[in-house]
Order: sequence, then C-alpha cells, then structure tokens
Amino acid sequence: MILKEMWQRIVYRRLEKKFSSQKVPFYLSDYDLWIVSTDWAVEMGNLNYIATEFLNSPIKKVHKNTIGLLYHYKDGSIVDHEHCFEDIIADLINSPERFSIFDFYEEYSVQEIKFLDMLQKKLLIFRS
Repeated sequence: MILKEMWQRIVYRRLEKKFSSQKVPFYLSDYDLWIVSTDWAVEMGNLNYIATEFLNSPIKKVHKNTIGLLYHYKDGSIVDHEHCFEDIIADLINSPERFSIFDFYEEYSVQEIKFLDMLQKKLLIFRS
C-alpha cells in the first residue's frame, strides 16, 4: 500500500510539471482523470471537481462568488463536502450511522434527498 501511494505521488508530480500550463480542463485517458492548472495549483480529479476548480480560478473570473458543484454533508459533527454525487454515495456507504445532509438540503434535488434517505435506511438495517 505504501509503495502504491509513493508511486501515485511520483506520477502526480510528473503530471503536475507536464501540465502546469494547461489552463483549460483536459482529460487524461491513460489515468482516467481530468487535469487543469489554476492560479493556486495543478488540480487532478473527476470532471465535476476539475470544472469547479476551473470555474473558480481567478484567471478572467466570470463571476464574483465561488461557484461550483458542491455537496456538503456531516460525518458526525464534522462538516465536509464532495464535488460529485457519486462521492456522496460512497461517503454514505462508508459511514451510514454518522452521515447527514439535514443542514444542506438546499444543495440537493428532491430525488437525491429521497435516494440518500432510502439508501441510508437500508444500510442501517444491515448494520444492526
């Protein structure tokens, strides 16, 4: 596991150097990830995350406030966020007892709220 993490860091550092001038989101099919260079870092990840980082980069910023796809949730008393709904599902599956979106309903559609509620209830049945 440690070797895998070290290898990933080496690969990511090389990608950061290679794509440091990539100001528009670009898909790296060999790594199945997106990359963009912002004013603060070379960012890599899923498309939702990269589009959000690109949109919020001060380079010719087209809006005044931070904007993007953000889904906040609580894991117990800790507030966290994800940039895509699939990651929210993964967080719920990993911690159904402590997961809550109650304070953040405005960030979710009615369909997403119902889905997460039903998924959490079913997960808790198997955990008890």
